[in-house]
Amino acid sequence: MAERAIPDLSLSLAYEVRLDEADVELGDRSLGLSDRHLLVEFSMLMVPAYPMETLNTAVRQDWVPVLAHPERYAGIEARYGLIQTWRDAGVVMCVNAASLWGRYGREAEWAARRMLADGAVDLVASDHHARPGRSATMRQVWDLLLEAGHDEAARLLLSENPAAILDGRDPLPVPPVDLSEGWTERLKRMVGRSR
Repeated sequence: MAERAIPDLSLSLAYEVRLDEADVELGDRSLGLSDRHLLVEFSMLMVPAYPMETLNTAVRQDWVPVLAHPERYAGIEARYGLIQTWRDAGVVMCVNAASLWGRYGREAEWAARRMLADGAVDLVASDHHARPGRSATMRQVWDLLLEAGHDEAARLLLSENPAAILDGRDPLPVPPVDLSEGWTERLKRMVGRSR
C-alpha cells in the first residue's frame, strides 16, 4: 500500500537491540540500520553502571551504536555529562519526538530540549513500534522546527541524517536549536489538537 502511495519509498527491517549482556553476539549484519550502524538501547530504561563498557559491546563488533532515546533513561538529568562522553566516543544520538512535548515525563523533555540546544542530537525518531496508542508525530516536529526558523536542523534531524545512517554514512553535525522562542509549548498544543 505504501509503495503505491509513495513510489520512491523504500522500506526495510532493522532491530532495536537491548544491550543487557556484555558478551552478546552481534555478528549478524542484518540486525543493523545499515551494515555499519546498530540501533541500541539500555535495559529497562536505566543507564547501566558502566555505560561505555556496555556500548563497547557493539563497538568491539565493528558497529557504530545509534543510542535510542538517551533522554528517556532514568536519572539522565543528574548524569547529563554522559551524553557528551558518548558522543565523543562516536555514539549517534537518536531522540524520540514525543519527548519534546513531555510524553515521557519532565526529565525526558528537559534532556531532549537541552540536547537540542547543545547540538547533541543527530536524529529524531518516533519510537512508534506500531503500537496503536502511539502516534507517529514526525510531521509536527518538522512543522514546528520550520516555524521556529530551524530549517537546516529540521532537514538534518528528520531527513538527511536518517538517510545517511541507512546508507552507512556518518550523520552531519546539527546546529543548536534555540528553544527560547516557546516553540515546544506550541508543539504541545499542536499535538494536543491532533489527538
